[in-house]
Amino acid sequence: MRERIEAINLSPLRTAITWTMFVSVIVFGITYLYFVNAAVLKVVSWNRIQKAISSSNSNMASLESDFASLRASLTLEKARELGFTEVINPIFVTRETLRQGLTLQQ
Repeated sequence: MRERIEAINLSPLRTAITWTMFVSVIVFGITYLYFVNAAVLKVVSWNRIQKAISSSNSNMASLESDFASLRASLTLEKARELGFTEVINPIFVTRETLRQGLTLQQ
């Protein structure tokens, strides 16, 4: 048995190749785990974003329907009840050219 153990003695080149292969397998394994973890985290964040977009879209649809119903209920009589009046001589501010600035027209 002792003679056999001495006979298996590896040369320095084989030892270097063995350690290089061992280290490269460890490095590739760690790299693989890192990228798998990154992919899983991206999928989870993608799902969260999709849920947030979905809830935002439903909230926006609700707000749009509220706006449409309020807009449909807005009439001239309702505006007068709230204290609005029609303007007889409106005054508009216009910009004729950029050099002259603002002008007042009646």
